[in-house]
Amino acid sequence: MENIITQIRKSIEQDTIEIRLHARKRMAQRNITYDDVCEVILKGTIVEKYPESFPYPSCLFMNFIESKALYAVCSWDGQKAYLITVHWLDYRKWIDPWTRRRK
Repeated sequence: MENIITQIRKSIEQDTIEIRLHARKRMAQRNITYDDVCEVILKGTIVEKYPESFPYPSCLFMNFIESKALYAVCSWDGQKAYLITVHWLDYRKWIDPWTRRRK
C-alpha cells in the first residue's frame, strides 16, 4: 500500500493524475480547487487505506486547507493514479478529522 501512496503523490508532482468525472463535479459543487487537491495529496495524512477496493486499491488523504479538513480519495491501477472524489469534513460522518463515525 505504501508504494501506491508514493505513486499517487508522484502523479500529482508530475501532473499526470486523472481526475474522474465524479471528482470534477464534486470539486465544482464544493468549491475545491486543483491546488487544494494537490496540497491534500502531497502534504496530507493517510486517514484510511482500501487495499481491496474495486477496481483498484485506494486511500483517503486528509489535510487542512484554510483551517478546514479536506479529504481526497485516490486510486492506483499499477500504471496511473485517479482522483475519485473530494469532500470537506462532515461531522455527521466523522467524530474528528481522523475518526469516522460507526454506522
